[in-house]
This record gives sequence, structure tokens and C-alpha cells, in this order.
Amino acid sequence: MRPPRVLLFLLLLIIAILLLGVGQSLLPLKQPDFLALLLSMLGGAVLTSAFFIFFRTGNSLSASGVTVTDLRAEIGLELNRNASLPEILKSCSEAILKHCSASFVRIWTLNEAEQMLELQSSVGRYTHLDGMHARIPVGNFKIGEIARDRQSLLTNELANSEKISDPEWARREGMVAFAGHPLIYGDSLVGVLGLFAQRALSPSILNELKVAADALALGISRKRAENLLKQGEARIRAIIDAALDCIITVDKKGRVIEFNPAAEKTFGYSREEILGKDFSEIIIPTSHRQQHQAGMNRFLLTGTSHILRQRLYDVLPAIRKNGESFPTELTVVPLELEGEPIFIGFLRDITDQKIAASKQAAAEADLQNAIIQAENANQTKNLFLANMSHEFRTPMGAIVGYAEMLLSPKLNATERVQIIRGISRNGRHMLSLINDILDLTKIEAGKMRLELIPCRLWRIIGEAVSVAEVQAEEKKITLNVSQTGQLPRSMTSDPTRLRQILDNLLSNAVKFTPQRGSINLRIGLASASEDRTHLCIEVEDQGVGMSKEVIDRLFEPFVQADASTTRRFGGTGLGLSICQRLVVALRGRIEVTSQPSKGSKFTVFLPVDKADLDDLVDEETAARDTHPAALRATAKGTSQFRSRLRVLVAEDNPDNQNIIRFFLQQAGLSVELAENGEKAVNAAFNGQFDFVLMDMQMPHMDGYAAASLLRQKGYKKPIIALTAHAMAGDEEKCKAAGCDGYLTKPLDIERLVKLLGRLSRKEGQNNDALPSPSRIVVPSPEQVSESAKLDLKSLRDTYIASLMFKIKEFKKGLEEEDRKLIGDAAHRLRGSAAMYDLQDVSETAGLIEDANREGREFDLLGDLIAELETVCQQALRAPAQ
Repeated sequence: MRPPRVLLFLLLLIIAILLLGVGQSLLPLKQPDFLALLLSMLGGAVLTSAFFIFFRTGNSLSASGVTVTDLRAEIGLELNRNASLPEILKSCSEAILKHCSASFVRIWTLNEAEQMLELQSSVGRYTHLDGMHARIPVGNFKIGEIARDRQSLLTNELANSEKISDPEWARREGMVAFAGHPLIYGDSLVGVLGLFAQRALSPSILNELKVAADALALGISRKRAENLLKQGEARIRAIIDAALDCIITVDKKGRVIEFNPAAEKTFGYSREEILGKDFSEIIIPTSHRQQHQAGMNRFLLTGTSHILRQRLYDVLPAIRKNGESFPTELTVVPLELEGEPIFIGFLRDITDQKIAASKQAAAEADLQNAIIQAENANQTKNLFLANMSHEFRTPMGAIVGYAEMLLSPKLNATERVQIIRGISRNGRHMLSLINDILDLTKIEAGKMRLELIPCRLWRIIGEAVSVAEVQAEEKKITLNVSQTGQLPRSMTSDPTRLRQILDNLLSNAVKFTPQRGSINLRIGLASASEDRTHLCIEVEDQGVGMSKEVIDRLFEPFVQADASTTRRFGGTGLGLSICQRLVVALRGRIEVTSQPSKGSKFTVFLPVDKADLDDLVDEETAARDTHPAALRATAKGTSQFRSRLRVLVAEDNPDNQNIIRFFLQQAGLSVELAENGEKAVNAAFNGQFDFVLMDMQMPHMDGYAAASLLRQKGYKKPIIALTAHAMAGDEEKCKAAGCDGYLTKPLDIERLVKLLGRLSRKEGQNNDALPSPSRIVVPSPEQVSESAKLDLKSLRDTYIASLMFKIKEFKKGLEEEDRKLIGDAAHRLRGSAAMYDLQDVSETAGLIEDANREGREFDLLGDLIAELETVCQQALRAPAQ
């Protein structure tokens, strides 16, 4: 091991001084011999050599220091240069190459997501950035191992080192030294520095490379952070510039420091115009500026605010450059920038949204109203259909029943007259129902034509009054008619439609006015203006009255005061709707005033032509024009047949049993009765019956269960369902239970004959036993079986006498709050009373059944049962028919 040059210099210097000192000591003695000269020369040579070594050592040390200092300075300068990272790393690599006398230098950076070292720079002998070393997975090759282990790899004997994978390449290329350093900043690996040299690297060079590696790691991290920051700023700027909402930033003094393009478009200011300006003085309305400033001061002092970070929709308005105020949606977020608070506002002009919301709200309101109207219309339609099922079947059932009864040879003349009157009364009722429906259909289809001709006013009034008086007399109602002042003798109008308006109003008043009440009809002239006079027709009753809500819907089709009114008083609910439309067609108007339980007053105003006012008459003169109308009625019979088929009737109601048996026996059928479904099943298998007539609503086992059980046990004979219901789905439900046919109460003998004929043909029976239903045969006494010789008058009287016993069943159910008991009793009474033409009893029982099914309060049921008791007592007191 060689001694350091400084020590050698010092040693030679001492020797030279000694030699020169000895030589000099000999010269003053005047003895300059060869030895003294030799010593002097030798000392000079040693001194020269010492200084040569000294100066060479000093120059070497100086040169080394300059190289290291220059490398650090150059790398520092490059790392702070404003350039891309690859450009900076290339410059740093060139500086290392130059100052370390390397063959080539490479720097890789780490792609952390892929754990891949990517070659960024290569200078010196190899400058290409592609090839197998362009992307090195962490852990592969020596470079990847340095990254994985985070340990430097240094060697000056590269050709013989086991640390490289290709020593032959090193020998061939003359490579002597290698230095590889992981570039680590903090705890993060950012890359690897690799250097190859064709001569050995001194320790000082290796140390400086470590310092350079640390500087590179710091520089790469910082450059990446700067790039990320710039990218983030660019993204934020792009977002701000592209945002559809206004983004406005102000400092703590309220000065604008950010104003994006959306804000420029919304407010009308350019960014340059508004930056640095006081936000509140430009954008906030005068009425809100003091509040805004107070809120900002409170936040700066206390850090609290009521509006920051809140979504303020249509709370604070803003002002455009043109002075226009507009509604906003605003959110303000406070942030801190370099220790100072700033406020970022996100603002949106909601003018269009408010307009759209207003339109949507209006549309939704219209839609909701339309839905409600549609639902009401649908409910009204369903109610109308249900009511029409009842309204048509009630008089039709009575007509059919009376017609069948006329075929009995046991009836006397008085009984036949009563029956014909019943047919006439129910026929007129059905005709009025049909006329109402046809009239409304014509009006809505626009096919109703008016015939405006001169007509005798009081004659039309008199005809309408004479008809109403007949109706009123049945209820002991007093009908008062009065004229106010003079009236035109003749009036240009449509007499048919004018009569129809009067008929509707008067019949409505009679219908809703209780027994022994009164109705007032007043007719007069009223001046609507100086050049227009109206005929005023006023009808005032003492009926149930109406609330304002009902009045608002009164002239809609099918509407009455409520559902129970429809059932209680009958009718289609079309009369007033037709009346109102006819009045409008005649260029008039109709008004109504009413109070619940205090009656109603309808007033019709119809325009009168000026020419008609030339001939006015008083009440006495007009009375001579009045002529009552005559009423006529007709009746028709129905067919029967003479067969002796055996029928099992399953019916729980004794009254219904009697009347059904009467009709079937009158038709020539042999009848056996079963009072519930269970007995009907047993009887069906024990007797030889051609058909089973099954009531579908019975206690213990109803008709549906009984029919299903019969079919399950293999019963083959036809089963015909008999039900008081006539709504959609009833027939399908009966057939699903196993029934072959479907009939509704009251029993239609003609339909039954047709159904039996069809079923008998299906069963292969002799059709001769079932004559054509069109053949009308009145049986003689000899053709009627003993069981058919029932006295109808006695039967009806017996039924009426039993009514009060039926009331006890209702009261028991009410006392025990037993809905099933009440419902069953009401259902039975509803059907049987209709068969005996006791319509008041049937309708009131129907009200009880409906209210009970709907779950109405027992107090209401009690009131209805009390009303039922009253109508039953009236039936008992009525004259025998």
C-alpha cells in the first residue's frame, strides 16, 4: 500500500533540509570538497522533488474539489430548470457522465401503478431509450433488484463480478466499474440511477454519486408534485371554465378573485371588468347588501354562519349588469388560502326552472283535477250502472210478476184491476228512465234539434202541473201554483223541451218532498236588462236539501245528493243534468239554492222575445188555457208451459220460497224445497230431480259451496243459479262453482223455460216436455196441481203480517252488533219484499244491506232500521189489495 503523497513530500523536505544544512556548514571552512558539493546538490534535488510532489498533490486535490462542486451545482441547476422531467433527467445524466468520466449513464423512474421502471434518459455510449431495458419490472435484472431491495450496488471489478448478469459483455466493452443507486425520497422509491465506467471509481466519486442520487430523488419527487399540481390546476380551471353554473370566488374583503365564463354569461360582466371589484356592490341587490355584509363580518369574527354550506333555493336574488333581478340557487363554501379566508359561491339562475316548475305545478294540478274528475266520473258511472240495474229490475220485476199473476184463474176482478194498475205504474216509471237516458244521449251527441215556434205558455204549464198533481196526490203533497204579474199569452220557444224542463223540476220536487209536504211553483217575468226580459220559473220543495259541495256537482250526469238518495228515491240522476242542458240550449240559465234538511229552490230564466211581450195576460185569463192531460196504460201477458219436470229449489227465505214455488207450479213444474245448501246437497242425491234451482246466498252452506260439493261428488243434473245480484262477474262466479245456468231475482219464467229447454237438449231429454215459450197457455183449474192452488191475496197478506217479526231479527243484530245477522236479514227482506211489490220495504232493506256491507256505523244502521220499521207499519196499515 503506497504512502500518501503529502507524507512523502514532508519526508523528502526534511531530508533535503538536513543535506543542505550539512553542505552549507562545510563551505565556510573553505573546504569545498566533493562531499560538501555532493550533499548540497543532493539536498537541492530532494527539495525540488519534494516541491514537485507537493505541487502535484495540491493540484490534484484542487482539481478533485472543483469536479465535485461543479457536479453538485450543475445537477442543482438542472433540477430547478423549467423543463419537462425527461429533459431535466437527460441534462443531469450528461453532467454525471462528464464529471465522473463514465462510459454511459441511465436514469429510470418508477411507474408505481404498474410497478415498472421506465427509462427516461440514456447518455454516453448508449443513448437509445428502447429495447429490453426500456421497461424493467421491479425485481428483474440488477436494476430491478436495486429498486426492490432499495440497496446501492457498487463494483470496480465488473468483469469478474457476480453481481452482473453478463460479465462477458463487460470484458468485451472494457467496462470496469458500475454504480447503481435507488432514488428514494422519504419512504418512497421514485427511480434508479445506473452508471458504467471504463476505469475504477474512487470513493469520493462514489460518495458524490450517492449525493447526486439523493438530489435526483428529491428533484423527481418535486417535479412530479409540480406536474400533479399543474394537472390539478388545469383540471380545476377546465371544470370552472366548462361549468354550467356560475363559480365566483371572493376574498375576505368581498373582492372578486375568480369569475368563470358561466358567471360572465349570466351576469353580463367580463372577467376583466369584475376582478378586484366589491362583489356586494355589483351583484347583490341593495335590499340584501347590509344583511350580506353583516353575515360576512359575523363569520370572520366568530366562524359561524347561517347560510354557509347551505343550499339556498330562491332565497337570495341577484342583479345582472343591465339591472335585471333574477332568482338564484346558491351555495357558498368558505376555504382558507395561504392563511386567509376566501369564499367560493356556486350560483345558478333558476328563472327557467321556476317558470317550468310553475307550469309543471299547474299541469300537475290540472292532471290531478282531471284524475279526480275521471275517478268521480268513473265512480259515478259505476254507481249509475249499479243503480240502473236496480232501477230497471225493480219495475220490470213488478211488471213481470204482475203479468204472471194475471194468468191465475183464481183472481177476481178487483185483484186484476189492482194488478193492471201496478203494471201501468211501473211501466210509466220505466218509460221515464228510458226517456232520460235517450234524451241525454241525444244532447251529448249533438243530435237534439230545437223547434222554436209560438206556443201557449199556460197550456204547457197546465199540462205539466196536471201530471205532477197525480204524482203529488199519491204522497198527499200540496202543489201550489201562482203567477206573479202578467205573462205572455204566447211565447216563442220549443214547447216539447219547455214541457220537459217543467216535468223534470216538478217530478224532482215531488220525489224528494216528504208525505204531506208542499211544493210551490211560481211563474213571472224578470228584467235582466233594459232590452232583455226573462220568463222566471221557480220550483220550491221541502225535500232533503243539499250542501254546497253537492250543488257544485248537481248538474253533472248521474249525480244526486248521495248514493243512498239514489237508492232511497230512485231515478237515474239524469233529470237535472238534462234540464240544465235544455235550459242552456234555449239560451237561458238555471240557478239553485238549498240547505240540508230544509228543501231546495230551482229557478229557471228563459229569454222572452220582445214581440211576445205585446200580448200579456193575467192569471185569470191564462187559467182558461189550462187543460189537464189524460193518462193511459196497457198490459201484456207472458208465456207458461205445461211440463211436469221436477225441480229442487234451494232457498232459505220462506217468503221467497212461497212466491218462487207459486210461479214454478203455475208453470206446471213439480217443486221441492230445501232451506240451505247442506239440505239441498242431500236432497239432490236422494230425489229424482231434473234440475236444481240454487239460491247463491244462504246460511250454513251457501249456493256456491253447495254447487261445488255436488259437482265434486259427481252430480250430473243441471244446476241453475238464482241470485239477487246482477253485477259484472256474478255469472262467471256461479259457473265457476259448477252451475250450468244463471238467473236473477225476481224469477223470469220465460227465461227459465228457455234455459230449461237448452239444458234439456244438452242432457238429451225429450223436448216435447218443454213447449215453446212463445206459446201463451192459460192453465185451467184441472191443470194446476193441488200445491199450486195458493191464494195470492192471502199469501201477500200473510207476508205483510210477518213483517214486524222480521224487524225483531234486525233489532237483535243491532243489539249484538252482528253484521252477518243484519246483512242476511236485509238481503232476504230486500228480495222478498220486491216480489210482493212492497217497494218501500225493499228499498229500505237495500239501504241497510248496502250500509252494512260498507261497514257504516251501527248508529246509522239503527236509524235505517227504525225507518224500515216505519215503512213496514205503513204497509200493515195500507188497504188490502
